[in-house]
Amino acid sequence: MDFIKEKKRTRMKRNLTYLVGVGIIAVAVAALFILVPWLSQIFEAKAVSDIAATPSGQMETDEEAPQRDEIRVMVVGDVMLDRKVKALIEEMGPTAPFAGVKDILEKADIALANLESPLAVGGKRLVKDVTFRGSPLAAEGIKWAGIDYVSLANNHALDYGSEALAETLASLDDLKIAHSGAGMNIEEAFRPAELEAAGNRVAVLAFTQIVPNGFMPDEKRAGVAFARPPFDPIIQEIKKARDDFDYVLVSYHFGMEYKDYPLAYQRTLAKLSIDSGADLVFAHHPHVIQGIETYKGKVIAYSLGDFVFDHFSRKTGEAFILDLMIDKAGTKSIEIIPVYLANNGSPAVVQGEEAEVILKRLSAISKGLGTEIIIKDSIGHIDKMEGDGEDI
Repeated sequence: MDFIKEKKRTRMKRNLTYLVGVGIIAVAVAALFILVPWLSQIFEAKAVSDIAATPSGQMETDEEAPQRDEIRVMVVGDVMLDRKVKALIEEMGPTAPFAGVKDILEKADIALANLESPLAVGGKRLVKDVTFRGSPLAAEGIKWAGIDYVSLANNHALDYGSEALAETLASLDDLKIAHSGAGMNIEEAFRPAELEAAGNRVAVLAFTQIVPNGFMPDEKRAGVAFARPPFDPIIQEIKKARDDFDYVLVSYHFGMEYKDYPLAYQRTLAKLSIDSGADLVFAHHPHVIQGIETYKGKVIAYSLGDFVFDHFSRKTGEAFILDLMIDKAGTKSIEIIPVYLANNGSPAVVQGEEAEVILKRLSAISKGLGTEIIIKDSIGHIDKMEGDGEDI
């Protein structure tokens, strides 16, 4: 009997040990199911915060990236985020207008555009013929597309007054999208944006020739950086930036709407900018593409057309991405990537016959400015710079 009792006690201990072991394993498995997702969320959040804390959304590394002698710059035209584009954003989200060009733009060291509408919910509409106001959420699409900088020097930056401009500046700053050309006073409006590209310090200045009533800044009033003669303030800012930065890029909002060719003053001001130290001059406002000119080894793009903008004609739907390699000596390579806009304003890169139509028209206009564009594989190339006759 004692033997049988002892055997039962042994069996009970064994069963108890087994049950305890199973219980411990069950608790451990349950803990894993709870902890793993929680830990992954922590690490994912940390990764996202690291990306947001670094320029252009790049991950920080233990060592700084080495400085390159040349930088890759991409430039596009007007980005207007109201009307049909705003409706597209409300239906599909802020990245929808840029889905067809993101893969191109994110290859640049820096990508630049003109923001043709404030991004705000507040402000009071100014009395003028055409006004725009996009949603602050649209700034997320700009960032997602790989656009690092926007010019605010245009005739729509204050369509809803200084309150809406302040909202716009805050939205851009929150996402670390650089900007220049408008501010809460004249000093801010003329201040250059500061960017980093491949270890180089880059200044981007922006000015507009079109200045509606209520857009002129002073020491206490918001406004835009104006490009009105005499051009001494502009020249001074470019020369100062030349002394302080590795590269100086200059944006203008000027010209006549829907005209193919720049006016004489545009060419004069663009070349004066290069004489004063600009490495690149790019422009917008006509809503159609204008020609490309080269001067002293530098590029002048008089109008890149609309880039994100609902439109109502064939010409206003034609645009291009200007893709440049620049070093301290000048422009090393020039490629022109043709783009066509859908009716809702979203751009997409085109090829074949569609590309030929855009590139041939740009080529014809540029030829009048002394620039030859060679078309190959749906891309435009400029192989000779004005005045030097050397291959680049």
